Amino acid sequence: MMDESAGQGNCQLPIASCQLDGDGGVHSPIANRQSQIDNPSRGGLVFWMLMAMGLGTFTPCVLLPEWREYQAMHAAEQAEQHRLDRMREVVERERHLLEAMQSDPAVIARVAQRDLRFYRPGDTTVAVDVPLAASSEQPFAAKPIEPPAFLARAGGYLPRFNYDALFCDSRTRPILLAMSVGLIVVAIGLFWRKPASTRDAH
Repeated sequence: MMDESAGQGNCQLPIASCQLDGDGGVHSPIANRQSQIDNPSRGGLVFWMLMAMGLGTFTPCVLLPEWREYQAMHAAEQAEQHRLDRMREVVERERHLLEAMQSDPAVIARVAQRDLRFYRPGDTTVAVDVPLAASSEQPFAAKPIEPPAFLARAGGYLPRFNYDALFCDSRTRPILLAMSVGLIVVAIGLFWRKPASTRDAH
């Protein structure tokens, strides 16, 4: 009768991973372990799945906040340009008024009546209700910056979700960044260890 304990002492793998061959003296890895070594395509699939999950989370965590910040800066620039345009219009009106006061006595008399309440002897005043004219100034509305065409088309296939709350919020963004980096590190670690394990097995 063959001593199984003596035979297992020569096996370099754990007991659960060893089996006797037909001669009773040579040990080899069990079938499932051998299939994992001889099937590199499955390991490659796992590697690319981990990389896709990691990069698919890492990329929006980095790019989306930068894009929102760029949009906010562009909107602030438009608001500042709008304010400067209104100031230029005011300065232009005041310049025309100053030129008119320097050359037209009727303008001086009208300004004195309106602003200084100055009336010549014999003038009579009549109160007239004049409806206020609607302001021609339009409220400011920033023009949004559209993303590139290929990103806009790709975004049409994504589900409607508040991605800013997920990838831009300071409470969730660090967690997603850590998870994505962890997935990438695990994928690279498994990828670099796999060739060594294959060589040792053969």
